[in-house]
Amino acid sequence: MLINQSILQASFLPLRSQAASESLRVQMAQIFKILADPTRLAVLGELLEVELCVGEISARTGLTQSSVSHHLKTLREADMVRRRRQGKQIYYRLADSHVTALLAVARDHARESL
Repeated sequence: MLINQSILQASFLPLRSQAASESLRVQMAQIFKILADPTRLAVLGELLEVELCVGEISARTGLTQSSVSHHLKTLREADMVRRRRQGKQIYYRLADSHVTALLAVARDHARESL
């Protein structure tokens, strides 16, 4: 994924002003902290193209349903996944294209190191 360098630089300009950007930097750090967990990345990876329930994510990742639920709660609280109820089932999906983009950029950057 190529990112236009001038657009990227312009988007970081607010980070340079001291007072206005402190809370923004804290929020950004929280996003990276959440993404730093390989298990959460596995859960997010399963949701890249399809909506799934806890049992389906568990079966695909080999994680226990309890573990999947725990990580989904963290991801929901960080507004990285959304859920919808259909009968007794709850289905999860990525919250928006920003989450998809974060995962793609992280994957591409990691591949450069391999």
